[in-house]
Amino acid sequence: KLIESSIPQSLWLEYAVKVMDKEHIQQQNYAQQVAQEIHVLKSLDHPSVSRLFAQFEDAKNIYAVLEYCPQGDIFGLIFESNSTVNM
Repeated sequence: KLIESSIPQSLWLEYAVKVMDKEHIQQQNYAQQVAQEIHVLKSLDHPSVSRLFAQFEDAKNIYAVLEYCPQGDIFGLIFESNSTVNM
């Protein structure tokens, strides 16, 4: 996409990119799971699930361009909340 120079950088949209190594996917037999994840993300439209904007690949990796979540993922939030509990 063309970046308009009149828009200040502070207003640019932010994205997260998930990079998946093809060699690792093949070694672990994850090809079906990765394909299923991409398919599910393409079909979902829910406020609690990061939106998939694009998916592409090169010789080494598969890339998924996702909605950026500044608060992090759910596992990070759960871990952080559990670590603040006094035992």
